[in-house]
Amino acid sequence: VEHTGERRVAICIFDDIVEHTGEGGAANKYFPQFMPHFLSAAVNAHDDLRQAAVYGVGVCAQFGGAAFVPYLAPVAQALNACVSAPESRSEDKAAATENAISSLGKIVIYQRDNIQGALGQPPEVLADFWLSLLPLHDDIVEAREVHKLLVKLITENDAMVLGANQKNLGELARIMVHALSEGVPSLTKKRALVTDETGAQMVTLLKQLQGALPAEQFAKAAQGLNETQQKMVQALLSQ
Repeated sequence: VEHTGERRVAICIFDDIVEHTGEGGAANKYFPQFMPHFLSAAVNAHDDLRQAAVYGVGVCAQFGGAAFVPYLAPVAQALNACVSAPESRSEDKAAATENAISSLGKIVIYQRDNIQGALGQPPEVLADFWLSLLPLHDDIVEAREVHKLLVKLITENDAMVLGANQKNLGELARIMVHALSEGVPSLTKKRALVTDETGAQMVTLLKQLQGALPAEQFAKAAQGLNETQQKMVQALLSQ
């Protein structure tokens, strides 16, 4: 019998160790022992176990530095399998899927110099794939963290996120408009996908994009929103 509960606890403990020892890399020497467990759990059918594992590999990508590189390709493959699986956005699987999307982003950001060598493709390809999966909707804690990080990258004019010749501006407008569609905590009692601070930064960025993008392209950013969500975004942009 597979003790999924015990495996999940063990993975969560190692997640915490990596996170709290941080960039000093004290936990990196244990990667060879732990990574095989992470990788098998990341494709496990048990949703809670999979969520702990896909979150954990993102933490390892963020803090692991060069020690993570040997695992970059199998981790990316496992995360891709998680986000691309049938029913990956269903209620039971959504939290694991969104943690996997978050971890893809951590690879894009913190392992960008190693992606070409490990995956045989430019980091921009993985960055574009990550952006196509945003915004997050279900895991509110993870959504707010990821959207905060994305805003930071845009504000810093991160070339990989903006894309060659700023080709991703329309995509970034879509992500931010949809992330704002559930409002901000100070305005709504609903589960806002951004903090008040991130929401305010998104509004500022969207006003800049509104001036930079053709009107038709900017209007496309709201495609897929219902009337209530569109009104929420309009209210925020008119402040």
